Amino acid sequence: MVIKVKKTIFNSLWALTAVFLFIYCLLNSESVAENSRLYLKLCGERVIPSLFVFSALSAIICGSGAFYKLCSLLPFFGTEAALIVMGALGGFPLGATVAHGLYDEGRITKKQAEYLCAFTNNPSLSFTVSYVGGVLGDRRLGAALAALCFLSATLSAVVLRYVFLKKEERSITLYAGLTKGKGVAEAIREGSVTMVVISGCIVFFGGICPLFPKAIRGFLELSGGIANCQTATEAAVLLGFSGLSVTCQVAAACKGRLSVFPFVISKVLQSAVMGVAAYFLFDFRG
Repeated sequence: MVIKVKKTIFNSLWALTAVFLFIYCLLNSESVAENSRLYLKLCGERVIPSLFVFSALSAIICGSGAFYKLCSLLPFFGTEAALIVMGALGGFPLGATVAHGLYDEGRITKKQAEYLCAFTNNPSLSFTVSYVGGVLGDRRLGAALAALCFLSATLSAVVLRYVFLKKEERSITLYAGLTKGKGVAEAIREGSVTMVVISGCIVFFGGICPLFPKAIRGFLELSGGIANCQTATEAAVLLGFSGLSVTCQVAAACKGRLSVFPFVISKVLQSAVMGVAAYFLFDFRG
């Protein structure tokens, strides 16, 4: 009963928020249209070119048998290792999609699925190296930030394993074939769908960004926020948190069956760790 009441309250607040945003957009239709156009241009010129080919190729890699053999050799064994690597190759929201699929098939518990979802949805290697590195003017810096993403995700996995899982739930079997093997045509099709979803989220949150102070806009939509970054520390903080847009992508992948609370906790932790590390590694001496 309590859960139903909380859900009703949440749905009501969300509906009121949507009404408020609709009225705002209606009263500022020209501004919203212009911002949507700019973010759509950002998708076409920067985001999709830095992601699409890699998204399709990562789908082929993650469906191969050799991929699972490789994951068994990583310091983090089993499903954690496989999903962290998948997230690094495929980006958002691949980790959530696989975690939900395992839960839906009854292979893991709900708690285990929420735990896996928490730390496996991260900016892809191609996005961080190509796009973020391009914005900062140094792809080597983008590669370093990609390494920080991987390390912060691993740290989050270690911490959350003991926070959210009971002792008997901490051993998760690595299932070969977490994602089905794909041919080139199927990988291209899925990559195209992923680009549409990502672009849609970017344009939506980019369109309503003017409603919020500039200081927090990057926490709403990652790509646009990164485009305005001046330092590695700023980029690291945003990459760690990933933005409300990504949270919505993850929630959609979980189809309302998994809580995104562990994911949000992980993103806050990763943002703090990456921000501090980037500051002392790259910006401390100016």
